[in-house]
Amino acid sequence: MQFMTSPVHRLQFPDSSRVLTNELLIEAKIVLRENALSTATISIDNESDTYPYEIDGDGTVLLQVGEDTNHLNSLFYGWVNFPVASIRDHKRAVLECDHIGFSLAEMLVAQEYGAQSSNPTLDTIAEILTDASYGIVPKYVNKILGSATDSGYNLSTTGTIDAITGTINYIAFPFKPADKCLNDLCDLVTALKAGSAGPHWIVDNDGNLRVKLVTSNQAYVDSNNHGWTKYYGGADNTDGQANITLGEDIDLIDYEAMKPEANYIVYYGNWRRPSNGDAWTNTGCDSIWTGINSSGFTTVLSVDTSNKIVGTSSLKALNNSAIDHQSGVYIPTGKQAGWDFSTFTDFNVPTLNFYIRVSGTITNLTVGVYNIAGDGETIDAYGTTNLSSDVTESDKWYHFSLPLGPYYNTPERFQTFKWYGTGTLDWSAIDAIQLFWTTTQNSYVNIDGFYFGDANICRVAYNSTLTPYSMKLITDDIGKDDTLKAADDSGLMAQLAYAELLRQQKPTNHTTIKTPMLPTALPGQWFSLQGFDYRATKIVHEIKNNDYTTTLYLTDDLTNGRTRPRWEDINRQYANIRPEFQDRQASNLKAGSIDWRIARLVKDYAT
Repeated sequence: MQFMTSPVHRLQFPDSSRVLTNELLIEAKIVLRENALSTATISIDNESDTYPYEIDGDGTVLLQVGEDTNHLNSLFYGWVNFPVASIRDHKRAVLECDHIGFSLAEMLVAQEYGAQSSNPTLDTIAEILTDASYGIVPKYVNKILGSATDSGYNLSTTGTIDAITGTINYIAFPFKPADKCLNDLCDLVTALKAGSAGPHWIVDNDGNLRVKLVTSNQAYVDSNNHGWTKYYGGADNTDGQANITLGEDIDLIDYEAMKPEANYIVYYGNWRRPSNGDAWTNTGCDSIWTGINSSGFTTVLSVDTSNKIVGTSSLKALNNSAIDHQSGVYIPTGKQAGWDFSTFTDFNVPTLNFYIRVSGTITNLTVGVYNIAGDGETIDAYGTTNLSSDVTESDKWYHFSLPLGPYYNTPERFQTFKWYGTGTLDWSAIDAIQLFWTTTQNSYVNIDGFYFGDANICRVAYNSTLTPYSMKLITDDIGKDDTLKAADDSGLMAQLAYAELLRQQKPTNHTTIKTPMLPTALPGQWFSLQGFDYRATKIVHEIKNNDYTTTLYLTDDLTNGRTRPRWEDINRQYANIRPEFQDRQASNLKAGSIDWRIARLVKDYAT
């Protein structure tokens, strides 16, 4: 590992066209973070009132370091956020600065993404971040809430967002800060990778958002002619440039071995399938449903963009035959869904929700739930309810919310409702939902906003090979998809539970190393210490009394996109929460909305 022999620096305030001489910088502390936002604290000699008369208190700041003034590397570029000048002696000004990447924390995202969303073509992390019409960076960081109005930021993604595989079914951000959205995406893709390397991100000093896999190299170079390489100084470490050898110039500050924090994740949240409440009756919905045919006549399905009440379109079912006949639709194709509604309780009843609109002469409008034999045709049991008395006008939308499950008519508001049919309906294996009616030629029905949900479920991801167990509870009130099958973890809630398990169950080793300054080091890069690879989650550069140093905060977690924090950082959080003052009453209030009687959907990820 090579170091600068006689480092120099340059401190500039571009908005004020001011470059400070070296002696005016008293000290600087630059904190660069992986998967988080970076900051700086810069103290300058203010005896001549440099601030506020010569430099802008809310302008940009650029600190560069190099071997000489002709070979400088950008150490920090951002904004002066909180300038504080000493009133007593005017000899020092302290500038608290935010990195240029702080735009991610300042801007909110209000959009949904994924194959089951209203943006079904945006189902990878790169597409979600960069799409010109709906992407997070172009429309929610550089613009205001998806509009054409500039936000004042200009974060770049050109060449710096790797095409990471992994199809995202659905994720929604309800006015969520963009940096938190990025972390959710990294967690979700880490789960999709099922234990292999996940994605991580940084913002460099040129204002480029960079996203890649933990184990990958990103060739795109910044103004310092450096890429975001896997190892410090290169794509690999064959030259030993990333080797850390403890000795005269390098100090080991501390070493911390962290055992698994949790190996049993309980994820309790609001269930909705599909997650956005409209994917089954929006773009492409005519391929999700199947028309009911009778006596040789066919129900013609299409996507109707003219008649809709939710999203951009609805499902249209048309009788174009010259004779009255029974018509209708069912979901899913094949009639072998196996949806399990038996896990809910009398205080937690899910509902089937949809809008319906009739045009022309429609009679005997009915909705039914079915148990279907393995041949996909034989009906073992069913329950139906007739809607004709409620749908009394043509070309008018009607909304229905019908209870499902063994406790469907237990809540007071549903006690007059009943599913009528034959056989004993098995709510643990509902194979199809069907809507049918009798129709005349050219009459049709529109269905929109079709989804199950409005109830809570409990997902568990655990590892039976790690004992004793240590549990962690996550609560979430934003509707998320789940298959309701314990073994099927393709739903969003199960994937997020698995992502948390991957992070929490991993034993990690953390170490802190202090070296002479490494001005080109980037968070997320790997270093090799005594023959073992580590990854830098935080890098702190310091300049003080002509002493230039770098402190590396390293972890040996080389798979999770977002690794567990050090105990030191966790203890700081606990200090803020002050758990010693949280009595049982406060704890019960926090968990008061949880129904512990809900059957848990448990999947073992034994290693």
